[in-house]
Amino acid sequence: MMVERNSHVQNRRLLLQGLKERNHCASATNTTTTTVLAEIIGATGLQHPKKQNRGVTSFGNSESLNPFVIVSFYKDEVGAGVGAGAGAGAGGAGTRSQILQTTETLKGTNDPIWCIEHKCLFLLPVPHGILQESSLYRVQFDVRHEDFGVGGGIGVGRNPMKCTQIGVVSMSLKEILGICSSSDLAEKRMELKLVGNKCWKERGKEQRRGSSGGGGTNGKGQTCHDESNDGSLNVLAVRFRYASTHDKQFVQDLEREEKKTMRDASIWTSARNLLNDGGNPLKLSSEKKHDNGPKFITEMAAQEVGVGQLMRMFTKKSKRGKDGVLRILVQPGPDPKRESVTTYLSEEELVDEMYKPSSNWIECGTDTKDSLGEVYLEILRCEGLPNMDSGETFGNKTDAFVCAIYEESMVQTDVIDDRLSPMWMPWSQRAFCFHIRHPLSQMFISVNDFDLGPTGHDGIGKIAINLNHFEADVVYTLKYNIHPASNIYDREELGTITIRLRKHIKDAHAFLMASLKPPPRLHVNMKCEKTLPVANFTLYGKHNEDVYDVQLLRNYVNEILELKRLFFYCVGDSITSLVLWQGQMKVGSLNLPVHSFIAFFGGMYVIERPHLLPGCTFLMMAWIMLASLINRLQHPSPWRRTVGFLDYLYILIHKTRTQERKTLIKSMENAREAEIFDANWAHRVKSDYDAAWKEWELQLEMDRIGNQDLNTEHGDKATDPIGIALASLKPRLFPIQKRLRGYCATLRQIKSVTSWEEGIISFWVTLSCIITGLVLLILPTMFLLQWICRLVIWLGLGPWARLYYEFIAVTQSTPSELRNDQDRERDLMD
Repeated sequence: MMVERNSHVQNRRLLLQGLKERNHCASATNTTTTTVLAEIIGATGLQHPKKQNRGVTSFGNSESLNPFVIVSFYKDEVGAGVGAGAGAGAGGAGTRSQILQTTETLKGTNDPIWCIEHKCLFLLPVPHGILQESSLYRVQFDVRHEDFGVGGGIGVGRNPMKCTQIGVVSMSLKEILGICSSSDLAEKRMELKLVGNKCWKERGKEQRRGSSGGGGTNGKGQTCHDESNDGSLNVLAVRFRYASTHDKQFVQDLEREEKKTMRDASIWTSARNLLNDGGNPLKLSSEKKHDNGPKFITEMAAQEVGVGQLMRMFTKKSKRGKDGVLRILVQPGPDPKRESVTTYLSEEELVDEMYKPSSNWIECGTDTKDSLGEVYLEILRCEGLPNMDSGETFGNKTDAFVCAIYEESMVQTDVIDDRLSPMWMPWSQRAFCFHIRHPLSQMFISVNDFDLGPTGHDGIGKIAINLNHFEADVVYTLKYNIHPASNIYDREELGTITIRLRKHIKDAHAFLMASLKPPPRLHVNMKCEKTLPVANFTLYGKHNEDVYDVQLLRNYVNEILELKRLFFYCVGDSITSLVLWQGQMKVGSLNLPVHSFIAFFGGMYVIERPHLLPGCTFLMMAWIMLASLINRLQHPSPWRRTVGFLDYLYILIHKTRTQERKTLIKSMENAREAEIFDANWAHRVKSDYDAAWKEWELQLEMDRIGNQDLNTEHGDKATDPIGIALASLKPRLFPIQKRLRGYCATLRQIKSVTSWEEGIISFWVTLSCIITGLVLLILPTMFLLQWICRLVIWLGLGPWARLYYEFIAVTQSTPSELRNDQDRERDLMD
């Protein structure tokens, strides 16, 4: 999952990926008309054709060009891909062209970047009748320079075809459809070399004479060469993909509102408003207003939010009823259907209302054929939040809202003003439905403090939820501690958040098999700059891993040491349990040493048959994985358990889930046993940590005594010399920090797989080890291993390697390389 750091620059990189639904060739070609969504990204190294030979890139009173692009569609009767020259109109020889789009002019730049407000998007409708001859139809990109003088423009009664042509390039319709149909090329940046006007004309004349060559001639039989195409000059970047229904709706809306000001608009918010119109992204109407969908509190106008807060300031926040019970003003507002009885509620009534089913569900994303299921999330309450605002004496407290990100969808709840333990009611914006695209996607949730003005919103704490821990179609009410960062080992708790969660899987077998595919590259889109820090905090927390941070560097080291300590704990406990035949598996009321029995008798059998050792090695790895699963399933807390190996195996074989055997987890079930278990583990870790710390303090004391004897102790003790040293070594330590981040990420993945936190990946690893081990037990592994070693030694270490060096490697070396080798040998001899 990824949030781009700059909300303005990312409009260019993710423009075609920002719309919610992605329909590819399979879904697009089933209709009577196939529509392609195209984007003109930008250009690099543009040069004026009359100045480039003299090395001049400026003319007139301007130092750069004023480029714009004309896109046309035509049928090339001769199949040459030839367009018209300057002043002749865009199009090819043979058929009148159709202008698809004309971008806005960008003033004073040789490297333009066209954005949504510059008309960079256009639709290319392809009727089904011309698909068979798509190689004859072409799309031409004509890049020109507006040279009407300062203040002139192509949109003010000017003919754009009279502007100076910088370069032109065309693509066949067949090539564009092939790009859209390819998963590797669709939505990818394509760089096209622009051809100068002279070469473009010569190429057209040559094709009319029937030449089959790709390049034009200059009339003297010489191949035409365009000097502007050297290096990275005159390059146009475009992007294509099949247009979905929402893409068409979005572009049509842009065309309808072309006369309106769109400088402050963004493709991301416009697309989101379209998709969420009326709270239902599956039912769109071009006649409806696009402000009925879920609102991002961070993207609402400051006046709208400010007026709401101002009105609540002059409303009584609490009142005592006739029954003497103190009732609190319900935020963000009462239930529209029961306004009179839900304006003020007591604390008990608020809790009762909070746990009721939500009545305002918001669907995020689009339910396509690739959707594996849905995740239903309800934000219920937060407790014990710190006060992020000043003026607590006057009642000014944290204005909390929650942001959730799952795959490419981001949602936000309403703001609850001046509450350190806010609760969201069923009729407020708190319930969201996400569509699942990949089984291994995590959900990220953060609690933030809303602030008006340019300062931005303050992040309080965040959590990350692995949805594979939960069974499908089971409603979970979960309470988590929130922390300011997930990449810091020693974290402080800043309150709690309570959510309600349910996961629905359409096809359990398809869900399991989809985990074998790599996760898709997803992007979270937003409109304004104030939303970007909120999304970044939701995903990454307080500390940015892409910049040098001494605290992060220390945390990586501590995390590696902690994982090392955990590894030795597990290995030591396992060996002790195996050797001493301690109880390892509960069978009824007994705790039997099953693993010791397997290790003893299995080891005796294999040691007498060494040819079984390769297969037994893989079976032993599967045995370790299953032992880790059993240990997890036997944890006192039912919340620590996960889906078992046999459950996944049943889904793989029978293509359906096992018979439903869901059990209700009672409140505080086995809480005392789990608390004792965790306390014993924490005491063990703390004892080892204290012992290591005492050893460190003893070493420091010895160093201090030595410094006193040598009179070398520093007098200033107020500063942290280690911190100063680490901060001053940023150029050397930052690469180490990035390397340690990679090590920690790898170790975390290994830990999550071996401990069955990522249950689906753990299942596939275990199953592959079992299958590999059984196959190796059947095959003559010693015979195969012997012949593999023979081939490696015979082919790799034989004297014929010298023959290869003498007759192949040396002959392929250039004379300069041989001369350099001889010079180095001569220098060594001297």
